[in-house]
Amino acid sequence: MLWKMLPNALTVLRLLAGLAFPFVDEFWWLPLVVFAGVTDLVDGWLSRMWDGTSTFGQLLDPVADKTFVLAVLWSVWQHGWVSLLELAWLAARDLTVLGLTIFAAASTRLTAQDLRPRWPGKCATAAQFVVLTIIVYRQAAWAEGILWGGVVSAFAAGDYTLTARRAWLRRRPEE
Repeated sequence: MLWKMLPNALTVLRLLAGLAFPFVDEFWWLPLVVFAGVTDLVDGWLSRMWDGTSTFGQLLDPVADKTFVLAVLWSVWQHGWVSLLELAWLAARDLTVLGLTIFAAASTRLTAQDLRPRWPGKCATAAQFVVLTIIVYRQAAWAEGILWGGVVSAFAAGDYTLTARRAWLRRRPEE
């Protein structure tokens, strides 16, 4: 039974790695990005395989992903490895979901369920981890990766926006 907690433990470790990332020595950045990418890939798979999916894990996983990605983006921007525009482009999905989440929290017509993870978002996270791994490895921007990672991120942002809009319209108050 204890082994069913491993997926959530990996997610918590990814969240902690994201919170620590801006403060650790640059030497540890690449191993941390690789660790976060692998745990993101493995935690959901393990929880489904072991029938250990939990509400806690489902809520924490996207928070851990976004915390980690934004911490790395912030750090590489601080080092001058990416521009502010490149940072925003790669984080398009994360910034959109953050805005929609704040809007949902203030609204009675959107719920967290309306913003649950979707395949375009999972692809955007995977693309972000690949791009960030290469940027950290190179210690410099990777223009092609930023372009394609941003395209996937922007596509996911559009998908989340359309999904939230559909949910919003379904719950229109009677006029």
